[in-house]
Amino acid sequence: MWAQVSDVYPDKDGITFPEEINVFEPFILENKNARETRILFRDTLTKIKRLTLWQPKAFKFVKDERFSVIQAFCGSGKTVLQIFLAVYDIITSRFTRKQLIAVPCNHIGSGFARMKIRLLKRVFDWYPSANFTEYSPGKIKLLREWLLATPEHLRAASSSQLINGLGAVCSQKALVMVWFGRPGFRGLTKSEKSRAIRNLTLRVDEAHHIKQSGTDPDLFEFELTLEELAIAKEEANGLGKIIDYILSSKSTSVKLCYTTATFFRGDSCPIVLEKHRKKFKFYHLDWLEHWETLGISKLSFEYLFFDADPINSMLDVIRKNPGRRFLVIVPPKNQKWRGDYSCPRIKRLVRELNKLGNVCDLVVRDGLTVSKQKANKKLLLEEPKDTSSKPKFDIVLSCNLVREGTDWVPCDFILNAAVESSPTVAVQTLGRPFRRYEVKDEVTILTFVKRFVIPKDSSTVEPREILSDRTNMLLVLTMLQDMAYPTKLNLPGTKKKSGPSGPKISTLEMLYGTDFYLKILDEMFESYERLLDKTEEGMDIVIESIMDKYLTLDDYKKVVAESLKLRIFRHFKPPSIRCEIDETYMRRAGFDKVVQGGTLYFADLSKKDLRTAYEIIRGNFPDLYSTDYEGFIKRIETRPVGYGSGGS
Repeated sequence: MWAQVSDVYPDKDGITFPEEINVFEPFILENKNARETRILFRDTLTKIKRLTLWQPKAFKFVKDERFSVIQAFCGSGKTVLQIFLAVYDIITSRFTRKQLIAVPCNHIGSGFARMKIRLLKRVFDWYPSANFTEYSPGKIKLLREWLLATPEHLRAASSSQLINGLGAVCSQKALVMVWFGRPGFRGLTKSEKSRAIRNLTLRVDEAHHIKQSGTDPDLFEFELTLEELAIAKEEANGLGKIIDYILSSKSTSVKLCYTTATFFRGDSCPIVLEKHRKKFKFYHLDWLEHWETLGISKLSFEYLFFDADPINSMLDVIRKNPGRRFLVIVPPKNQKWRGDYSCPRIKRLVRELNKLGNVCDLVVRDGLTVSKQKANKKLLLEEPKDTSSKPKFDIVLSCNLVREGTDWVPCDFILNAAVESSPTVAVQTLGRPFRRYEVKDEVTILTFVKRFVIPKDSSTVEPREILSDRTNMLLVLTMLQDMAYPTKLNLPGTKKKSGPSGPKISTLEMLYGTDFYLKILDEMFESYERLLDKTEEGMDIVIESIMDKYLTLDDYKKVVAESLKLRIFRHFKPPSIRCEIDETYMRRAGFDKVVQGGTLYFADLSKKDLRTAYEIIRGNFPDLYSTDYEGFIKRIETRPVGYGSGGS
């Protein structure tokens, strides 16, 4: 039996939750107030931008901070917020601070273009005429000059309302080249670097690209050759080194502000290192709060299994859903079911898709060049952002190109036949259809997973790869689960002079503090693991013991108990994904323990695997293991480490 949602999750502003939660089952989330929300869209389509929805709270939270991180889901309005923060920083400093917005891709820079905003009861014209997103020798030279110029020199073009000169937009690639140089182009000297960061606020958009640790950066914008990949990694490393320089600098006039959809990179490492976290102020937008503002009535997440390839299944889904706008995602060349550069399967898919609607083809292969891909992408970027005109495309076919920063606002259906191995890529992909669009009523995400098949020659196959797609899909489901159904408490309202307030929504961590909360979870999980009879009755005994020992909040003891019970279910219950796996083969393939009837597998891990597991858990799931690395190793020395479809 699962913890009943009615006790843990109140009916929040018209959002309907299922009666019971199962982490790994496809689920549906509904919003009864979506129609009223869509009507309000018209009020936001004004020539003068204002802070709306969650933005005023975030603005107030970070506006005076030196180092800050703003995490909000894709399409929530982080770009506009950064512009407001930049203008605020300029005018409150009396035009003595420079604002440099660094973006990973050229087209993302267009979002930071000229904009009129209302701030502090006045209208300002944000006009960053200094645009260095184009990667050319001329632009690189101008960016260098801008970095070394003083605010007094740059503000000459500004006025009391026009913000010009002090604000600039550049590509992260261009910034790295200016800082470190390239053959034929001299980088900044030690004294020039010190000058460059003086009175500078560096605003990093899509901050999950920053690499500040020893693992690879998150790179997925294009299908890269080995040479291109090496250059891209060098650029991401370079940006991380610039950040390290700023954070280690003695200068007190430099500031940093990150915006990101996730607090971690594609390799699951946090974007702010442990040693720097105390310097930063973190703002997090709850996904449910964002969901309520989208005007979408229904979100569905489902999966389908396929054998050789999913093409027929994808075509069938499109035929059965007329009027929807589809984003079809396929694997990179030579990966999964796609095949080599000739791509006969992709060619067949394109032929059939063209029979079903207007297709924007972004998959480079034999028959579609990089220049043609760029031309098609340009057409996609011209698609309407509102309902004032009709979209040209019914279907967008892509590999990695639209997973980040490329907004096709009319999209309401994702067919994902390339399951992500990176949680950051997964979040970016999920964010594509979550864009406000007045006629968008429903969003569907359909993932295609290869059916379990015993390989003919198992000696050439890495055992983990057999389950990789299934494992990655469960990762996405878990992330959606945490976003859509966080463990929240409906606490009694506090009394006021004018009468009692409504119920207060909180979490256990907010209620008790992070350290105490982790201590409670750690002891609870260990107590439950020691139980011989892991029934619900045994679970209740463990929770009652923990609450009697630590918790004295009698007013809402029931919801706290139900919340703790849900955490145990999430942590221990084997996932119930409906698929058949040959357990005998999995044992022969190297997994030394198999849970009968489930999809949880265990295997020996190397020291490198253990270090990776620790970094992932410590960085993203601190409530599972709150110890240091040595303590982590001691905890797992006498128990197997799970791996596979949702292994814990």
